[in-house]
Amino acid sequence: MFSLFSRKLHNRILVLCALPLDIKNVFSLFNGGNSDFLKSMADGQSIDDAGHLWKFYRPVAMRLSGLLSSYKSAGATVMTNFRCDDLSRIDRYDAVILIAHHMSDRDAIELCDGPVDTSEIVRAIPSEYSGVLDMSSCHSSSFQLEIKMHAPSSHIIATKSETSLGVRIAIYEQVLHRLKNEGGEYSSVFSNVVSDLFEQSSKKSVQETPSISLGGQHRSTIFAPSSVMKGENNPASTLTQETADKVIEQM
Repeated sequence: MFSLFSRKLHNRILVLCALPLDIKNVFSLFNGGNSDFLKSMADGQSIDDAGHLWKFYRPVAMRLSGLLSSYKSAGATVMTNFRCDDLSRIDRYDAVILIAHHMSDRDAIELCDGPVDTSEIVRAIPSEYSGVLDMSSCHSSSFQLEIKMHAPSSHIIATKSETSLGVRIAIYEQVLHRLKNEGGEYSSVFSNVVSDLFEQSSKKSVQETPSISLGGQHRSTIFAPSSVMKGENNPASTLTQETADKVIEQM
């Protein structure tokens, strides 16, 4: 683990997390049938009770909690009960990190107040926002173009495929370490971290136990052709994790 507490961030960063972080929320959401994130995880592991699900998810939840605490200690604003209307207040930040689950059965993001259609997510973003939007939900590139059309001055980082929560945490740990110790603009630091992890993974597989994704395959109602997504000034960076290609695009 890095020494994440010695220096403060020069960037104004907001971290919005909509994933459950403790046993109480996991039991409540899973037993109430109110979380596609937890249901997908349970189905993938053939788990049918909240106790076993928490035992499986706990190591990653604890690591995510530690990551959020590290960002907060470094001076970032962290919100762990992320709701759609929180997006209306992002214009004061240089970079916004959204950690949430893309629904497996509809084009929606699972937030703390329930599933929200991606079109509603887009409308909630201030149209004048000019900072970086780092979207970590699976298949977030499916509505990347709509965000860009709604907020043309924004810079968007998204992924084309399923994204592993463990890999995203590893990326954000590295990003925080570099921002504090080396400085720089968020999107450039992010791109460099992904490139370095790709180089490392080509030599040695990135290991994650357990493996938890932030969304299932779903055909979005928003069409964004890859030729439009890739942008001349911000080439895509590709991160390989196990057998899946994690393609992170910047617009």
